[in-house]
Amino acid sequence: MGESTAGSSGGSRIVTELLLSVTDTRAPRTHGQSFGAPSPASASASGELLPASLLAALDHDPFVLVCRVTGDALLVQHAMASALPDLLLADLVDAGTWVLADASFGCWRLVGLGEPLDAAALVRLADDYSLEALDPTTSVMNSTSPAADSVSLRLEGRPVVIVPGRTSGVETDAALVDGDDLAALPLLLEGHPLAEIAFVVRGRDRHLLLAPGGLLERLPVGEPLYCLGPGPLFLPVGYRTRPRLPPTARQALFGAVADIAVVALPDRAVAFDLRTRQPVWTLWAGSGPDLDLQLPPETAAALADVDAQVTPQPPEPALAPQPPAGGLQRARELWKRFRSPVPDTPSAPRTWRDDALDAELADNLVRAAELHERNGDPLRAAHLYERAARQNGTTSR
Repeated sequence: MGESTAGSSGGSRIVTELLLSVTDTRAPRTHGQSFGAPSPASASASGELLPASLLAALDHDPFVLVCRVTGDALLVQHAMASALPDLLLADLVDAGTWVLADASFGCWRLVGLGEPLDAAALVRLADDYSLEALDPTTSVMNSTSPAADSVSLRLEGRPVVIVPGRTSGVETDAALVDGDDLAALPLLLEGHPLAEIAFVVRGRDRHLLLAPGGLLERLPVGEPLYCLGPGPLFLPVGYRTRPRLPPTARQALFGAVADIAVVALPDRAVAFDLRTRQPVWTLWAGSGPDLDLQLPPETAAALADVDAQVTPQPPEPALAPQPPAGGLQRARELWKRFRSPVPDTPSAPRTWRDDALDAELADNLVRAAELHERNGDPLRAAHLYERAARQNGTTSR
């Protein structure tokens, strides 16, 4: 690649061993490595600038010389300079390539002996190292081996299990309760702030208690859970998966989606239909009292007339006078509301918390956090932002 014709270092050799694409000596940064034999070799990285951290590490290596390139024939040691600017020094180069460095490396004149080579051309397989093509339908071992027929090339993955593990710093996002715990929740949550925001999803023998943005406190009943994600995938606090799984693998293996919550326990995984969730206050608040509709006499007469019109009755010789059209329409609406059955289970009107929970279950944690932040719940907003950052960091790794 090059030959030294002058310089205080005498005959020295530079061998490129960095994991960089070496294609052209006229790149913005050059590097060489390791003194030893009589003739030096030079190499350069492809057109991208080397990171500052890499340059600093190379500067501390006594066997590496890092240079900057000026023109086609001047290499100057990184972080070093002469009294003359590099451009003026480049004009002084008469033949070959000048390498200017400090006393530890010396100054050389390089005379090129050939075209630049790719770094892959500097290495080769050992002579006694052979490559064998394997047929995926055959065994890994030699066919003469007694165990050849019993070993398959296909790698079998380890079963995923839930094992104890460190989960310090995680908040309680939900709780898994049984029948006895469910009966105790009214005593704990009646008058508690969680009664305003928490939901309960009933199951056969287990029940899920959750809230938009997380419960954020451990109740004295039930199993505290944290949301591992993606989606509503929960694990008990103090447990993790083994092996550790990326988000795509967890979603494929556990099947948690926006309307199905999965709680992975050490002995089994249980699923809940989130479409059946109800406000937690329905555990102790039944149907409301019967309403005594107080109506003026003329409205009651209009309602009676509407009832006579919608209910089949035998014809009568005389009909009561009908109210005006506008009054009849209002009477019909009142009568429809009065006759509509009261649901056995009360339902709360939809609020921003429902939108936040839907966004959280759909794995849109930032949207859910923004809703909590906008509506004066900074604690749960911060928790959701933290979950989103942790999830993004796991995905990037």
